[in-house]
Amino acid sequence: MRVSERKYGIFFKSKHILNLIIISHILLSAGCSQNVTKEVNKSIAKSEKKVMELEKDPENGKRVEKLTNLIALAKEALKKRETNKALILSRKTEYFIEGIDKEEENRNNALAQLREAKELYERAKNKGAKNKCKDTMLKAKEEIKSSESLIMAGELLDSVRSSLSSAELSKTALETCKTGSR
Repeated sequence: MRVSERKYGIFFKSKHILNLIIISHILLSAGCSQNVTKEVNKSIAKSEKKVMELEKDPENGKRVEKLTNLIALAKEALKKRETNKALILSRKTEYFIEGIDKEEENRNNALAQLREAKELYERAKNKGAKNKCKDTMLKAKEEIKSSESLIMAGELLDSVRSSLSSAELSKTALETCKTGSR
């Protein structure tokens, strides 16, 4: 009888340990799931703020629509308790927002470069370079117009190159006019 009690006791203990392992695994994954859910909710909140910013400019209609769809999909995945899917969608949303921010930064840099090129052109024009260095000033003005049209077309890198070219031409005209040669 004692042997059967021992077998039963060992069986009971091993079953108990197995249950503890299963329960601890469930609790651990539930804790991870809660952390992921919190992270996804933070990401969604941040994304919704960005959507509100983007809605102010009517040019961002497609971006707002795409972000809104991604946010809705992430929320739906959370409701269905598909935390992995929600996490992936929130990451996609964050990457999309980072891309928008980089594009805005590039656009601002292109506009600043264009402003600088225009200022140099105007300074050269005011110093009389338009009369003394007609060819250079015409090229500078063409580069400025080209840069403006490239910015409107969204070709920011080409716009920056064109603005830099215009700025260099204007500087050359300024220096040439100072020395009086040409």
